[in-house]
Amino acid sequence: MKTVNKIILMFLVALECACVEVVELDQDGKVSNSIVVEGGITTEAKAHFVKLSRSHSAVGNELPRPVEGAVLSISSDEVSYDLSEIAPGIYATNSTAKAEVGKKYTLHISLDGKSYEATDSVVKILDQLPIPIEPLAPINDPHIDQTQYFQFYFRDNFGAAAPFNYQVQTTISEDVASHYPADWTMPQWVKNRLDKGDFMVVDSTYYINPGLEPPAVLAYGQTNFTQLLYGSKVLEKFYSLSDKHYQFVRAMLSETDWKSLGPFGYVEANVPTNLTNGAYGFFYASDVQVIEQEIMK
Repeated sequence: MKTVNKIILMFLVALECACVEVVELDQDGKVSNSIVVEGGITTEAKAHFVKLSRSHSAVGNELPRPVEGAVLSISSDEVSYDLSEIAPGIYATNSTAKAEVGKKYTLHISLDGKSYEATDSVVKILDQLPIPIEPLAPINDPHIDQTQYFQFYFRDNFGAAAPFNYQVQTTISEDVASHYPADWTMPQWVKNRLDKGDFMVVDSTYYINPGLEPPAVLAYGQTNFTQLLYGSKVLEKFYSLSDKHYQFVRAMLSETDWKSLGPFGYVEANVPTNLTNGAYGFFYASDVQVIEQEIMK
C-alpha cells in the first residue's frame, strides 16, 4: 500500500510541475488578435477548404470573427493551388486539387502585410477492412413492425495501429420499397424521411486513437446502429494523420472532450500548432481510404 501511495504522489507531483506556457490576455480578457487556421488538403480530387478566424475569449458567448481578404495558396515541390474566398473567412481550392502520399504541402497566408506558413506531410493510411453488416433477429411479435433490420458496429475509439480521422454516414434508399415485397408495410419513420427527402440517418466524425487514454475511455464504448434496411448504404472514410497532426488533435481533445474525465484528467497546456508567426490551429495533409457497403438481398 505504501508503494502505491508513493507512485500516486509522484504522479500528482509530476502533473503539478508540468510546464504550461502562459497566454497573454488583453484588457478585455481576450487572446490578442491572432488568426486561427482550420483546414487542409487530402488525396481526394475535390475542392479543399481552409477557414480563417480571429482568436477570442474562452468565456462568454462571443463567436469567432471571420478573417476576410487574405491571400492563400497550398503548394508542394511540384504543384501550387490558389484558394478563393467563397464566403467570409472560408477559402477553397479548385475542384481538382489533390495531394499525393509521401509529399509535403505548405499553406501560405498573406494578410495585412504579414505572412504565415504551415507544412504537413501526407502519411499513407493503413488499409482498413469492411465491418460486417449483420441482420438483426426477425421479430415474431405481430404487434411490432416486421421489417428486417440490419446492424453496423462503429469503429472503436482506441487501439488502432495508427491514428486517423473517421467519418461514417448511413443512408436509406430513396426507393427502399423496391427492395421489399409488394405487401411490405413501410415503417412510419422511414416514410417521414422519404417525405422530407432526408435520406441521411447517421453522419458522424470522430478520431481513432492508437493508445488508451484512461480518462477518455470512460466516455466511450462500442456502439452499434440498427436502423439499416435493404437498400441502405454505409459510407466510411478514413483520413491519415501525421504525427504532428495527431499531437495537435490529442492536445485539443485533452483540453475539450477529455478534460476532467476520470479521476485524473489532464494538465492544462497550450495546444501545439504548425503555423508560424503567432497563428493558432493546424493545417493538415491526409491520405484517404473509402469503404462503401450497400445492403442487398
